[in-house]
Parts: sequence; C-alpha cells; structure tokens
Amino acid sequence: MQHGYIKDEDGWTNVRAGRSGKSPAPAYEDAVTGASSQNHSADYFNPDRSDIEEVLTQFTECDNNDDFYCLKQIYAPYLERYYSIYGISREEVMEKHRNYNAKFGVYSKVGTYRWGTLEIRPISSEKMEVVCIQDYEIEREDPTKPTNFVLEKHFIFNTDFQIVSIYDNQLEKW
Repeated sequence: MQHGYIKDEDGWTNVRAGRSGKSPAPAYEDAVTGASSQNHSADYFNPDRSDIEEVLTQFTECDNNDDFYCLKQIYAPYLERYYSIYGISREEVMEKHRNYNAKFGVYSKVGTYRWGTLEIRPISSEKMEVVCIQDYEIEREDPTKPTNFVLEKHFIFNTDFQIVSIYDNQLEKW
C-alpha cells in the first residue's frame, strides 16, 4: 500500500493509494471461535489483513509518541463514536489526545497488539470493523493507580483507512 498526503479544506489528509479497498468479502475465520462466515456481496469494504495491521501499528506509534499531527491524519473529520462520546469532530478528539497525559498523570504509554486476536468484519462498501486485543502499559504520577491494562479495542474504519469509531473494553488491569 502506498501512502501520501494531499491538502484539502481541513489541512493535510492521509491518502492511501494503490488499492480501492473494495473487494468481494471472502469467507473469513473468527480468530477466537474459528467460526467462518461467507459474504457474497461484492460491495463490502474488505482490505488485506496487512493493510489493517499497518494502520493499527501507525495509530499506536503515533499515540505512544504523542505525535498529534500523525494522529490527526488517522481520524476521519467526524467520528460517530470516540470512547463514550458520540458525534464528535476530529478537532475535539485531538483536544482530548492533547489533554490525556495531564488529565491522568501519564508520563509515557506503550500499546502493543496481540495480532493473533485480530478480527476484520466488513460492514458495508464504506466501512469495516476491526477488533483486536491490546496490552497497554503506562507510567504515571500516582503509583497507587493501575499501570497495566488488557484492552479489547474496537475500531470502525472508512475506505480511506480513517477511524470513524473507536472504543475499548477493559478486560484486565493491575
């Protein structure tokens, strides 16, 4: 997959060229249950697994490094969901990213995915859901608060590989 940036009305926008991202949604296997699903519609957004791993890796590296410019490119201009907030602009999401460390007393953070848990679920010709387990470790001011988390991350991406929805379920913490 090739990457590039073009300038639009919002500033710089991430453009992924070389694949339309639209292909028949073949049978896929659920990483947890092993169940398979066959979708016969040729209109489902169903990119290669490697493309999904690449964008999730980029997102996590940007987040780990507090690279706000990079993060802004990965979010759609308007998000249906950002954790517990519904209907939020990319600018509002970026403000939350900028305030996260100070709000929660975080010095550093490192997220890593368990790639064996990655599930890709085509939703329509415009969107797909991605679910993956993430180990998340933070260094924080207050030593009495948890620093390690196991999260079930949920993303919905559009055909430009931009996040239109993100939330997680906390599975463990210590």
